[in-house]
Amino acid sequence: APSSLVASTGRMDATHYDLFVVVPAHAKEKERRDAARKAWFGYASSPRCVQCARHPTKVMFCVGNESDVVESRAEAAAHGDMFVTEDYGQNAFWQDNSMKTLKCISYAVRHYSFRFIVKADTDSWVYMDRLLDFFDSRSLWSKRRLYAGDFLVRGKDQPNAVITDPEDKYYDPTYRGISGLNEYPRYAHGSGYILGIDLAAYLAGQAEDTFEKFHMEDAGVGSWLMPIRKEFLQLNIHSSPHCHQGAVIDHGLDKTSMAERWARYTSTGNPCVAKGH
Repeated sequence: APSSLVASTGRMDATHYDLFVVVPAHAKEKERRDAARKAWFGYASSPRCVQCARHPTKVMFCVGNESDVVESRAEAAAHGDMFVTEDYGQNAFWQDNSMKTLKCISYAVRHYSFRFIVKADTDSWVYMDRLLDFFDSRSLWSKRRLYAGDFLVRGKDQPNAVITDPEDKYYDPTYRGISGLNEYPRYAHGSGYILGIDLAAYLAGQAEDTFEKFHMEDAGVGSWLMPIRKEFLQLNIHSSPHCHQGAVIDHGLDKTSMAERWARYTSTGNPCVAKGH
């Protein structure tokens, strides 16, 4: 039976998490979800993650109503690591990503208790042990308005121009028209970023139609947070899956790479140890 706390607050459980990781996904991305489930989703239960024993963490997928909702509910019930935003659907891959992320963060704030929320992609890898160690070493746990991630543009601290070339991968057809700006505000790029609870609660606490729908999800979050006082923190995050030294999040892994990394972690404690060693 649920505790009185859970019953009275609408929370899904009574635990207060130090890190809550949300991975927005399209409902049809089950193959990617299964790959992550068999890999880095296992940090919290791994005896090798001594940091996870000190810090309660939770990792959840978030899908919408864009596919077979009954099937999504069944998957969520079977695995216990997914929730469904039944009032919102992503009609096509890579569209309305900002609204999808907003819905996922809002759901997490309403139904779980945590200090920080980490947003990651379905092909990202969150090194939970390294990330927890980093927070410990920098004494970050009390920073309720922390906005942490990769804020660099092509490796430099420089303005991030809105791309207007339709042939470019990062073409943004709407931002200039909505904002009147030729450059984005400072924002953390989408492989993964972290928000303190005050920032997450601010996003979750606004009326349904408050925020503009931005094409670029990560720039959208930065734009929504632009007027809010916050502390920026550059993290070692990479958009490529090359096991960069000290990275806390990287990106672009396929299911084979995820399986290989997890096998190395379970056998050696290091997902990035060279093959054959």
